[in-house]
Amino acid sequence: MAPATRRDLIGLLILVAATLLTYLPAMNNGFVWDDDLWLTENRAVHSPGDLAAIWQLDYNSETGELQSPTTQYYPLVFSSFWIENRIWGLAPAGYHAVNIVLHILNALLIWLIVRRLGIAGAWLIAAIFAVHPVHVESVAWITQRRNILSGFFYLLAVWSYLDFEAKRRWWRYGLTFGLLVCALLSKTVTATLPFALLFLVIFVRRQGGRSPWLRWRDLWPLLPMLLAGIIAGVVTANLEQGAAGAKTLTMDTSLVERLFILVPSTFAFYAGKIIWPFPVVFIYPKWLVDAGNPVQYLPLLGVLAALAGTAVAWRRWGKTGPLLLLLFSGVTLAPALGLFNVYFFRYSYVADHWQYLGSLGFIVLLTGLVGHLGRRYLSVEHFKIFSLTISVLVLATLSISSYRQALAYRDAETLWRDTLDKNPTAWIALNNLGRIEAQQALATQDAKQKNELLRESKTHFELAMVFPEARPEACNNLANIAFLQQDFRKASRLYKEAIRLQPTDPGPYTNLRQAMTASGQVAQAAEFFESILREGLVQENLTRAEILHQLARAQADQRLFEKAAANADLAVEIYPSLPNIQVFRAMVLLPLQRYQEAIRLLKEVSPENGEYIAARVSLARLLATCP
Repeated sequence: MAPATRRDLIGLLILVAATLLTYLPAMNNGFVWDDDLWLTENRAVHSPGDLAAIWQLDYNSETGELQSPTTQYYPLVFSSFWIENRIWGLAPAGYHAVNIVLHILNALLIWLIVRRLGIAGAWLIAAIFAVHPVHVESVAWITQRRNILSGFFYLLAVWSYLDFEAKRRWWRYGLTFGLLVCALLSKTVTATLPFALLFLVIFVRRQGGRSPWLRWRDLWPLLPMLLAGIIAGVVTANLEQGAAGAKTLTMDTSLVERLFILVPSTFAFYAGKIIWPFPVVFIYPKWLVDAGNPVQYLPLLGVLAALAGTAVAWRRWGKTGPLLLLLFSGVTLAPALGLFNVYFFRYSYVADHWQYLGSLGFIVLLTGLVGHLGRRYLSVEHFKIFSLTISVLVLATLSISSYRQALAYRDAETLWRDTLDKNPTAWIALNNLGRIEAQQALATQDAKQKNELLRESKTHFELAMVFPEARPEACNNLANIAFLQQDFRKASRLYKEAIRLQPTDPGPYTNLRQAMTASGQVAQAAEFFESILREGLVQENLTRAEILHQLARAQADQRLFEKAAANADLAVEIYPSLPNIQVFRAMVLLPLQRYQEAIRLLKEVSPENGEYIAARVSLARLLATCP
């Protein structure tokens, strides 16, 4: 075996072993935030049929929005979950193992690509990528399969395109385009690939001393890829505005504040986290964007200075790499830098999982800079000792930090407590941890433990009330605690307050009716819902339909069955997929002796509907007893 091949094999084994050891805790982790939406409670993933539902994308002509049976239209991600669900069910270790393997493959692809480009320290760059703490969120969180799977196809596309660029084999271009489509069907952020390929083409041509450094023949193959990315971006944006909730997000920052404060600040944050990733936090503090504060313009000056420095290096010494690397990270991170509304901005402007690919530019740049300084100021022998020592220290430090952070993803409670330890202002953690404690209280039979858990839960909700963004949800949660403690009038007051704070949320309306019914205020509940509809404060179809639904139930409790049936029909007319109403619509017809209509409604409930089993049971009883 040739020495170079032996070194490669040793390097591969070390890289794989280091990554496996780093993410060993993930194999004992369970499911955390959003894993229910993406996997454990996703009907499309658990469908006993074929994969067709996952790949389905419909257009709602009434709302003008696209609709997908999954949270986002990433069918390759959900297809992977669908396949794995048939192999190991809901055993989380299997899903974590696949995430780790994909991450290892991505690190190996980075090694091959960087070495092919002739950049020094290719193995070290790949190793840093493999064990860096900012990637724990993408690897240890099952929901972020979209990051590492899209990254896998993205990196394969880069490798394929480099071969196409060198030999102009058109089947390679077709393969690259197909890999890009796969990446887009895993996560739309990979739409930035054509720009990354453009930077690579410039780098390769400048490195080879070829002139001109960019030609039309270098540009036009990227245009179809750009178009594919735009189409995928439009689809994702439409779904984000609808199902994912960005439409309801109101950012209190102007375009100028976004361009000159938020964008450079988030860019600098991501670069800084590569240099010093301590601490790594699941939800980072959300800073206040203030155009009147001169200090907030410092990141802009820093970014401009970095760009100017790399431009001078290009101009004066012909070093194109630094500027292209900064541009690569900037373009790759662009969708998450703050220019566009993202629902997660409710909680924070930054998140580790958003820089899974974008971090690569920073890693290559910093590694190259340290290596350049070492070679310039140290002798050859001293540089070898320096590079080996610093590499071992850096990789060991990063790996240990990632190992510890992976432990935080053991379960939802552990993750939220870890988040609050590092960021006490994470109000989403306060609300979610309080809900977990409330659920634990419901599950325990020990009265003392139940009261203690409810007290802790209430404390977390009260702390969340301090934050304006958290008040509607925290108020609803406090009402739930009052409901559990059978203080129904207090619960009703708190539900009404939650509705006042956020009238577009359909959840509190359901809770309010149940609380007012339990306290004997059925007529008052109906009057409240009628007043909300009469005042026209709510325009969203889903919420208006839910208000009508709860009004119909309150009217049914008053034995006003004609009104109840009419309002239930109107609710479904406004929002046909309104949950938990189909069986009620049928049952409210029975006192009116409209048996055939009730039978028809129960028969129309599809197997995909959550009420299907209840509908079949009710239908059987109705057929057996109705005249």
